[in-house]
Amino acid sequence: MRDVHGVAELPGDTPPPRDERRANVVVPAYFAAYEEAHDLPVLRPVHVRRVRDDAGVLLVEAEEGEWRTRTLVNATGTWTQPFVPHYPGMETFLGEQFHTVDYPGPEHFRGKRVLVVGGGASAVQFLGALAPLTETLAAGGIQLDRGGRGTTAVADPRVQLVGYGPSASTIGANRAGRAAAAGVVRALAKTGAVVSS
Repeated sequence: MRDVHGVAELPGDTPPPRDERRANVVVPAYFAAYEEAHDLPVLRPVHVRRVRDDAGVLLVEAEEGEWRTRTLVNATGTWTQPFVPHYPGMETFLGEQFHTVDYPGPEHFRGKRVLVVGGGASAVQFLGALAPLTETLAAGGIQLDRGGRGTTAVADPRVQLVGYGPSASTIGANRAGRAAAAGVVRALAKTGAVVSS
C-alpha cells in the first residue's frame, strides 16, 4: 500500500492509512467498510450481457437482473479482459509480450532488452524495477482508443468509460472518477433531471 499514490478519500471519510500490506488487500477492504457504513446497495460481481437503448433509456441486461438508467459508468477495468493496444509490427515481433496482468516479475527480464509501453503508474513502477536488471526503453502516453470527452464514450454520451489505459492506475482512476462524475452530471442535465454537483 505504501507504493500506491493518490488514493483519494471517499465522500465524508478519510483516505486509508499507510499500510505495509498489498494495495489489492487494503483498498477493497476500505471500500467494503465504506459501503457497509453507508448501507450502499453494491452488487458484485455482476455479469452484464449487454446494454441497449430502450426508448431513450439505457437497459442493462445481466445474469443478476435488469436495470433501467439514464446514464452508465462502465468501470470494468482490465484485469480479466486486458486491453492491449495495437502497435505496428506487434504481430510479427518474435520476442515476448506481456500485459500488466501477466507480468512475471523483474527477474524474468534480467539481461534482456525491454520496452515498457504505458501511461499509468504500473509503467513507471515497471521501469523502476527493470532498469537495474535490463536495458530498458519506455514509450508512454497510451490514450483510450475509443476517444471522447474525458471518459465520455463517443458512441453514446450517456456512457462513461473508466478502468482502461491510464485510468486503470490508482492516480488515473482518481482523475477518471472525477471526469466520469462530471460526465454523468452532463448526461443527466441533458435529460432534464435535477442535478446537484
